[in-house]
Amino acid sequence: MAKLKLPEQLKSWKVLSALPSNSGYPVYRITRVEFDGSKSFAALTVVTFEGKDYNSDNVELITEEASFVKTVVKLRGVSRYIDAVVDNKPTKETITLWLLARDLPTISEKLGGKAPTDSEIVDFGLQLSETLDIRPMSEYDGAPVYKIVFMCTDRHQLDEPMELLKEHFVFCVQNLEAVKCLNGEVFGLDFNKGIGIHKLCEHLGKEIGDTIGFGDSMNDKEMSEAVGYSVCMDNGHPEMKKMADYVCPAVGDDGLYKAFEKLGLI
Repeated sequence: MAKLKLPEQLKSWKVLSALPSNSGYPVYRITRVEFDGSKSFAALTVVTFEGKDYNSDNVELITEEASFVKTVVKLRGVSRYIDAVVDNKPTKETITLWLLARDLPTISEKLGGKAPTDSEIVDFGLQLSETLDIRPMSEYDGAPVYKIVFMCTDRHQLDEPMELLKEHFVFCVQNLEAVKCLNGEVFGLDFNKGIGIHKLCEHLGKEIGDTIGFGDSMNDKEMSEAVGYSVCMDNGHPEMKKMADYVCPAVGDDGLYKAFEKLGLI
């Protein structure tokens, strides 16, 4: 990918990669660090007007309509509009428009409940890896790996790897009903949250029976089995709710706060 020089107004952003485009204009994934240290991501569409498309009328329109919603709507594939920037110093031959759109829609928004294709899962995985700043394998330095995340469309796709790895690894599978997609984690038999709770109790000199665990996902299963008292939120996985000593209200209903009150923790 040729190096893209951003205008002065976008100097706080950094180009990560080129993105597929259906609009006919180049699109790039960009990022920047916000004041609180968090990372923001956006899709940047670059529209250059030149030749017969460049004239005083449309330059004036582009320059004056910095918010130009109509222009954004015409460019297919640009959604969640953030900002539009026009070159500070357009030449007499060209003027460039930079359109910033919020990070790409989630896979559930794009699919609307339909089963995803393999390519859509890959696309979602790329978005997720950039959002979480997951580094490519080429940068792996040999450090220990304690967990691997996977996604697939069919439970049978896991049969072979689960059979091959069952003596050394646990497959924690979750079914994302909203997008008809399976996702989960693979981790070693020697590493899980339950073992972590036991190790912590040993280190602090506490009894495991005095511990309380809060979890809503299947990767909390071993923790819930290990602690003295387990709590699952009402929006948690059905299997987790079955094994919990107490099911508190959903997270969105201040479930953790209410559980802490009920158990005398606050």
